[in-house]
Amino acid sequence: MDIQDISFTLSGNEASVRTDSGYFSITRADLVVFLKKYAELSTDICNSAAVKDFSDILPLYVDVEGERELTFFDEKLKAIKYAVYLLNISDKSEKQILSKLKLKQYSQRACMETVEVLKKNGFISDERFCRRKYEQFSQNKLFGKRRIITELMSKGL
Repeated sequence: MDIQDISFTLSGNEASVRTDSGYFSITRADLVVFLKKYAELSTDICNSAAVKDFSDILPLYVDVEGERELTFFDEKLKAIKYAVYLLNISDKSEKQILSKLKLKQYSQRACMETVEVLKKNGFISDERFCRRKYEQFSQNKLFGKRRIITELMSKGL
């Protein structure tokens, strides 16, 4: 597979990679990891926020393993977008996010890395979720201690 073009979105957080097999959308961080491994670029070049022109390394031939990695990064970005969409609808625990991602048939690796990205960026926190649900159940719904514990356990806590 040959990578023919790499372009960034206006925000610069996502990259579109055009190959002879099609288009892939991946995060900038995943692109840096990918280029370090397959283009053997130095850390300084990859981490530079000003990197916009890859014409000196393109077209870049990638073997079957690289194609699988690119496909995984594309799947991971889709999983992150879906998880953020779910979190915009309502607050969810890690377990709930994982089960929703698995229902959409994302790979186990993509699900786990998506949850890690969300935790790292502060989108999900089971502690914060538990506190909010406890307050909701105890103050608004006036549930007792046992009912609150049951409800929190059903939410994956």
